[in-house]
Amino acid sequence: MEYNRMGSLFMPSMKIELVEGDDAFKRVLHYIHANPVHHGFVPRIEMWKPSSYKIFLSTEKTNLERDYVLKVFGGLEKFVEYHSRPIDKKTKWIDD
Repeated sequence: MEYNRMGSLFMPSMKIELVEGDDAFKRVLHYIHANPVHHGFVPRIEMWKPSSYKIFLSTEKTNLERDYVLKVFGGLEKFVEYHSRPIDKKTKWIDD
């Protein structure tokens, strides 16, 4: 590098891993939806406007696989219940 600088501007800061299995899928989706709450941007998941969370609660037309996702969670009520939990930083989000 020209100026010997490092950081996310110059190096990718994300890790890519294959999500295998329903449990890993549920943990990752919950992590994505709950992350703005965890970091204090909003007090509740449904308040984060760029999130897909509210789309799963609605009946409006969407390109998301709403029925599949809700089925993985065991239905809408279980989806909401699962998402009501705080992020547990000790949890391993992706299975090995």
